[in-house]
Amino acid sequence: MPNQNLSELNKNEIKNEIFRLQNWVEVEKSNGHSIDDLLDNSIEFERFENYFTEEEYSIFILTILNNFKSAEIIDMLVNAISSYKEN
Repeated sequence: MPNQNLSELNKNEIKNEIFRLQNWVEVEKSNGHSIDDLLDNSIEFERFENYFTEEEYSIFILTILNNFKSAEIIDMLVNAISSYKEN
């Protein structure tokens, strides 16, 4: 679903997209790509950027890059995207 608009996804699908992105980052890092390279030369993160405030986006980036799985953090990110959809 990487090309699908996030506003078309339900909460479970959004959560799966977050986990998919985390897995993608882990694979790319294991293939020798730097975090700077991933952030600067990938559109993967751009799909999410407009759904968050600046503070939320910072948390999102840290969550993705550090592979955090905390239910509270993931739920906060999913809810932020879902709330944006409703506005």
